[in-house]
Amino acid sequence: MLTKIILLYSFSQAGDTAHIKSLEKVLSGQFENKEIYSINANEDKSNILKEFKEIKDKKNNSLQVQNETKHLVLTVGEKGGEALEAITDGKLVDNNYYIYWGMHQYSAKIKDYKKLKLDHLQIPETSLNSIEKIESVKDIPNVSKTLTVPNINPTIEELKNTFAKWEINKQFDLEKNYITVLLPGDAPDSKNKIYYFSKDSAYSLFKNVQNIWLKSNSKKTVIVQNGPRTGKYDPKTGDVICSHEYKTGESNATAVDNISEYFINLLQENKIPFVFSNFSFEIKDKHRIKHSSFDPILFLAYKTKSIFIFPGESVSLIGQLPFYLDPENVIAFYSSSMNEEHKTTLEAAFKNGYLSKFNAKGEIEYPEKPTKLLMDDNTKVANDILKGYNRKFKN
Repeated sequence: MLTKIILLYSFSQAGDTAHIKSLEKVLSGQFENKEIYSINANEDKSNILKEFKEIKDKKNNSLQVQNETKHLVLTVGEKGGEALEAITDGKLVDNNYYIYWGMHQYSAKIKDYKKLKLDHLQIPETSLNSIEKIESVKDIPNVSKTLTVPNINPTIEELKNTFAKWEINKQFDLEKNYITVLLPGDAPDSKNKIYYFSKDSAYSLFKNVQNIWLKSNSKKTVIVQNGPRTGKYDPKTGDVICSHEYKTGESNATAVDNISEYFINLLQENKIPFVFSNFSFEIKDKHRIKHSSFDPILFLAYKTKSIFIFPGESVSLIGQLPFYLDPENVIAFYSSSMNEEHKTTLEAAFKNGYLSKFNAKGEIEYPEKPTKLLMDDNTKVANDILKGYNRKFKN
């Protein structure tokens, strides 16, 4: 039997991309005879329908394989849901399809699961925070309730290799401790309302970092990495003001947002030693190449047992960092860009003992019973998809 794996997601959304790629990495190895296709959910509906139909109609040389072809559609997020809606409206899906939809938070579109031909839904359990929401998913054939969301979790050896290739790795002593900070970004809620990471919130984060630095006798270097959503929007107009892009040949300094610059200036003004790594996209011809130091920074924090301060609006990191680091070293910051679902997910992780957090006074609160996270959501969801797929097609 041939399985066509169709990855339907927004290419420009880092979280959605990591979600889909993490599942692809696990699931592709489970199918001996497979073809893998990717469709950008950001494209016009007409283009999405055209590409989907071309994949559906593509013939294999073997007549037997043609007759036994099944399709595994992996989609994620609001954009993925909109694309899925267009495909099902276009009557391009039949019983030879297994359709998975992953969510970072609840969407009203979930109620249309029958219309969407949905076989499988993944959703953080904390997002099902009302009777109405619980009822809306109970009849979906397969539901994976998770702590957070699937994410790409490299092995320690893979992280070590990225650190070895990091062009500035010689700056760091693996016998010392560091303060690692991942800056928050602007984030939407389930109704697509954008919550902004403000300057006031950035200042609060700085004060928390400064307090930790002073308690270390001013000896630790602060490592700062921003993200693709940091300073992306103008909070007054809602317009995109920084896409973190630069053209090949230009300095990537042109891709630094105002909020990141503000935070870095605070460190400079207070004479706190730091290393800043700017997340960026290099535009080369028609390609958009991601540049991020997250993996080598994560290895450095793991190897040196350094603290890692991260934004609570990143649901994926809530599930990822405790997989590598001890709970007392994973410290969540409540940024102005967090919505209620972000807060609920973070509180659940704290209650489970997976991480620590800053309180309203800027003090670190440690979990009552620190607990190492032993299995990531990616492994759980991939296993659930495989079971559901095999049940439907009776492999």
